[in-house]
Amino acid sequence: MSRGSATPCAHCETGYHAPFGRFQRVAMRDEGPTFLMRCTMCGTLWEEAPLHARVVTDGEVRSAYPRAQI
Repeated sequence: MSRGSATPCAHCETGYHAPFGRFQRVAMRDEGPTFLMRCTMCGTLWEEAPLHARVVTDGEVRSAYPRAQI
């Protein structure tokens, strides 16, 4: 799991949900379209797609978003 802190916040523990204002867009893949989002509370990285979102690993981020500044 990719995160900026040792422990995800309570919101990230229960999944990707509102309030969505706590997420910062870090990168975007045009061919997806998918977005790399970072929780501003704990640093967990999420990949947001039109129908779902999931926590991504550092390796997945480097592969899918090579220009992302994480």
